[in-house]
Amino acid sequence: FNSDETMAVRLNFITAAAAAILLHVAAARDDIGASNVLKVHQPRHAPPRPADAPDVDYENHPFDQYRHLYDDRHYHERRRRRDSKSSHQNDGLRSRLRWLNNDEDSMIYAQTQDVLSDNNFEETKTTESTTNTSPTTTLDPTTDSLYKPLRIQFDVRHLIKEMEIARSSGNTIVMTKLQLLIYEVLPMTAQVWGDTLRVIPVKGGIYPLAAKGSSAEAWLPNDGEGSNEQDAGSNPGNDGTESVLYEDPVRVFYCPDETTSGISGGADLLIYATVNRHCGGEIYIPTSRNRRTRSGNNQAQEAGGGGGTLASALSCQRDQYDRPITGSIDFCLSGMDGTSSVDVDEAIAQKESQGFGPSPNDNGENVIVGSNGASTIWDGWFGKSMDLDSPLESNGDVVQYTAGVAIHEIGHVLGVSSDSLSYFRHPITGYPLTPRPFTLSSVTCVTGEKRNLVGIPSKTVMKAGTDKGTGKRYFEVITPTVQRIVQNHFNCSTATGARLENQPTGADCFGSHFDERHFFTDIMGAVFSPAVNVLSPLVLAYLEDSGWYRANYQSNYVHIGTFGHGAGCAFLEESCIDSDGNVPEAMEGNFCNSLISASGGSIDLSSSGPQKCDPTHTQKAYCDWVDTNALIGIGKTGQTLESAPEFFQYVDDNSNLRPYTFTAADYCPIPHLSQYSCFVDGGRATQEQLNAGEYYGSDSRCVETDGSRSYSLCLQTNCNQDLGQVEIIAGGQRRTCEYDGQVHILDDDENNSEPVRIKCPKAALICPELFCPANCAGRGECVYRSDDDTADQPLAKCVCDSEDDTTKGCFRTPLKFSESYGPAIAQTNRANKAVFLAIVGSLVIGLAILYIVVRQWKARQNVFM
Repeated sequence: FNSDETMAVRLNFITAAAAAILLHVAAARDDIGASNVLKVHQPRHAPPRPADAPDVDYENHPFDQYRHLYDDRHYHERRRRRDSKSSHQNDGLRSRLRWLNNDEDSMIYAQTQDVLSDNNFEETKTTESTTNTSPTTTLDPTTDSLYKPLRIQFDVRHLIKEMEIARSSGNTIVMTKLQLLIYEVLPMTAQVWGDTLRVIPVKGGIYPLAAKGSSAEAWLPNDGEGSNEQDAGSNPGNDGTESVLYEDPVRVFYCPDETTSGISGGADLLIYATVNRHCGGEIYIPTSRNRRTRSGNNQAQEAGGGGGTLASALSCQRDQYDRPITGSIDFCLSGMDGTSSVDVDEAIAQKESQGFGPSPNDNGENVIVGSNGASTIWDGWFGKSMDLDSPLESNGDVVQYTAGVAIHEIGHVLGVSSDSLSYFRHPITGYPLTPRPFTLSSVTCVTGEKRNLVGIPSKTVMKAGTDKGTGKRYFEVITPTVQRIVQNHFNCSTATGARLENQPTGADCFGSHFDERHFFTDIMGAVFSPAVNVLSPLVLAYLEDSGWYRANYQSNYVHIGTFGHGAGCAFLEESCIDSDGNVPEAMEGNFCNSLISASGGSIDLSSSGPQKCDPTHTQKAYCDWVDTNALIGIGKTGQTLESAPEFFQYVDDNSNLRPYTFTAADYCPIPHLSQYSCFVDGGRATQEQLNAGEYYGSDSRCVETDGSRSYSLCLQTNCNQDLGQVEIIAGGQRRTCEYDGQVHILDDDENNSEPVRIKCPKAALICPELFCPANCAGRGECVYRSDDDTADQPLAKCVCDSEDDTTKGCFRTPLKFSESYGPAIAQTNRANKAVFLAIVGSLVIGLAILYIVVRQWKARQNVFM
């Protein structure tokens, strides 16, 4: 064999023959009957880029120098350009799927070189590279400099069209909502992601490839619903009785085909924004005004909560390295409740006078919105902003929580979804971490259902497990930076990754959100609440490990989520409530066990347990924990509340204990009911509370008593960086928390028989900034102070992988990757094929020569075979 190309061609001939045999077997199965056709669930995000699609134009992509080593098509393109006499192009044998239309699911035959396996995920066989490599384990800082802030552009033509319709009908509320989306929410969203993520910039334009005529019908759901009713609840003259179906190329989502205008430059991600087109799929269920959850398990509805979608999104198209470059986001205007009508024309004129507003696309249409022009920044930590003088006036809160949801949804487009895990690449070389072509395998989902899926993420990216406490199945992302962030966040060196939500969120098999039981305060959790959701280092680590991005952990938008912070491995491994009904020490401050009294959908505060603090200590709240036997009726319909599933019954002698409304955290009770913000004075404080120091503002935090009172207090709090201690102003004095749980007795001005005693909250929950910044950015170890350390030691500090890094958060340390994460210097499968064929060929030739020699020898001996 004198040519790699010749060897590859011969191998492909052999493999093609094997595939033909499998195809024949599949055809034979088809003859037997339809029962032998494999039912395959399709992903809901962008499929692989078509093999014949042109590459996205990058001026200098670091993956380019390695691509020929693992991409057969790119290898032969290089060979053909270099060797003009070669006319052969070998794309390699690719997995071919014949799509058969069957409404929500599609039937396919797998015509691949791998045989379908019925094994569970843990036993699924994947072809991992066994090539001996010289690993480069550290990212090259010189290539890091090529990454620039992510530029997101929104195509808002549909929003502009809907505004004109609303204008013609005189619907000022709908006009206001659309104006807030175009001029405030979308620019704010682009600004956040642009500040937190870096990407290799697209040099040329982004032009959507065909969705029409492709397999889009198979990978997008057909809900059969789509309405252009603008806001039936608030639109005069529109009773919502008439519904018009949209005829988009991919049904209800706006992922346009190549005939639709793209953008010639200035964008790395192009998002098509629409309204009211997909408002019946994943739904947000309000359990209070500021909490919305995507869940098919709508306990909130049982408790009388209403329902309504706020937004949904998906990726539409990928580049040659699988990074999403186009997507869509759909807002449901009815979800923007609380919007106050404004003079829209005046607001738009003011923006345009400042040079802000939609800019032209390639066709000269003013429909493109970028990151400039928002009146304020996204207040990701405080949610309900303390800025009472906001230029948005009464609509500031609506913009903040709508932007928070939009940031969450764009996170899915960027790659935070189980469908995207299969596309992850090595951050140094772009080597696919899940072998290509994708193969068909059987997997047991978190629901216990077995499904046939194409392209299950490799075991270097995701693994399955079983919760020790509940016995419930889950999947977790185990990529290196994610694993390091989780270990640092929880102070648990044995943590293996970030668990995905294992309660059904739509038809997802693995989970596309972080698990609420572990990551209640994370913006990419399955539940959105603007008061407690933060853009965390975990989200950035996940996106960095995709291979497509570099993250800015020093962004002002990035905060450590307080939930479980510093709690130790017990928080991850043990039950939130022990068998006796108590809250274990590791869970204190995050979970609760004080029962509330409720009937008819309302909480009776007078007969409920003591007031608590929510996990962020920014709000007073009551524990979401009831005894179903003590409830007469739940919700407006008076329905009884069923016991928790057996998985989630924690107390041995009482199976009737469960949350009243919020069940997504594995039915663990969390204090979040009847929230009362410490940021804004609601006028409810008693004289005793005022004497104790009740205070409202940006530096106010919730502090509980030691049981001396049934209420909690909002007190001025300072996180003293120099001392590494929490300071609380209470009873007219500054009180220092020398340790968690320390009790301070306040002076009793009222001469009560028992003074007010406050209990110092856990410093890791109320002042996460006193610990390792950004969880050491996944580039070092967060070393927490132990019981043996002296009080002058910091509560926690980063020990960076690079000794030269003097930053507190290891921000100048390059990421490192072990060899097990994939070949750092990608080796071509072609080389493996060549070696294999050379060995086999040599053996065949050797045996042939031996046969001839032996035959001739026997002939000379007159011995006949």
